[in-house]
Amino acid sequence: MSGHYPADHAPAAWRYRHGCRHPDCTEEHRVQSARARSERRCHAAQDAPHGTWSGYANWGCRCGRCLVAGQLSNARDRAVRKEFTGLSELERRAVAAMAQ
Repeated sequence: MSGHYPADHAPAAWRYRHGCRHPDCTEEHRVQSARARSERRCHAAQDAPHGTWSGYANWGCRCGRCLVAGQLSNARDRAVRKEFTGLSELERRAVAAMAQ
């Protein structure tokens, strides 16, 4: 979508997901995303998929299993970005542990 966006051209969340970056659509998307994140995090202890990156990143769970999953995912992402050059010993061990 490009050009001028009238205020009533569809539900804002739908418009944003389909490319509209009008300030009204962007703000509505931001508010809805924050609300959904907050609701997920309120129920994280019961509902989060524990021991997964999703539990750590999407649900905001910081239990031991989710924390380790988040750390391993972050280490893997760093390794990919660095293409295994310049990794510290700790990062190399974390990547090696994930490969097993």
